Amino acid sequence: MSRGRLLEACAFSAAFLAPVLIRWVPEAQFPYPIGYDTPSYLAAAKAYSRSTELFPLFFRILGWLRSMGLDPVVAMKYLPTLLYGFLGVSVFYFARSYLGWDVGKGLLTVFVLVFSAVSLRISWDLNRQVFATMLLFLALSQIPKLRSGLRAALFIGLVLLVAASHELVFALMDGILAYLLLCEGFQVVKQKSVDRHFLAVVSVAFAGSLLVFVGGWFRWNLPAIYSTGAWSLVSSADAGYSPWAEALGKFGTLAILCYAPLAPLAVLGVFRRAALTGWVLVAMVGSFS
Repeated sequence: MSRGRLLEACAFSAAFLAPVLIRWVPEAQFPYPIGYDTPSYLAAAKAYSRSTELFPLFFRILGWLRSMGLDPVVAMKYLPTLLYGFLGVSVFYFARSYLGWDVGKGLLTVFVLVFSAVSLRISWDLNRQVFATMLLFLALSQIPKLRSGLRAALFIGLVLLVAASHELVFALMDGILAYLLLCEGFQVVKQKSVDRHFLAVVSVAFAGSLLVFVGGWFRWNLPAIYSTGAWSLVSSADAGYSPWAEALGKFGTLAILCYAPLAPLAVLGVFRRAALTGWVLVAMVGSFS
């Protein structure tokens, strides 16, 4: 093995082991799985082992594991830690493949993500979100090589899996894809050359993810989709906060503690790569919802 390949293999190993070790610290303190939402995963494993339901995908995987004889308590004791490790690998792969960064910057990206307070909190029990985010990073990593038929198929497949895995990450992903399509559309307005292959692949992925989400999660029940959206708007309007002041007083300090260290990095990423710009814009819009 060449020195370059050995370095890459060691970096991928570090990108996996660092998140695993930090995630295992709280897990090792207790005999049972940690996390407030963990009981819901145990119940889902039992329910999905007796049904053919596919959505959300992580519940389906837990159901398969239980059907194969694996105790859900054991699965939820170790699977979240492994998921956090694979999230680190996906971030490193994204940094190397999509951003074009070297090994050092790629590992720095992994450490910034997995050691942040927000990511660590999510890793405790929001396992569906970790799983879907990992798939999202893997999907975005394929973008520079979409001219390859295999990469294009892999990109579309991963996008569909994200849509089947988590509602919030699906919304983030489709916001990013919409931004990428708009960027290509502006090239037409500016009468510049357009990457038609890129446009076609991303359009198929975007449309397919919408179909999977609407068909899989809502069974094409348009009134249910409308009522869900209407309820979100009404509940937001009736939240009971005085305009901004009370909300800022209640959540402002927490938001600063969580996101202030990451804000400069987000600013540095804007306009460097289209997917990162779309990610930041969608996150900013979502923060007001």
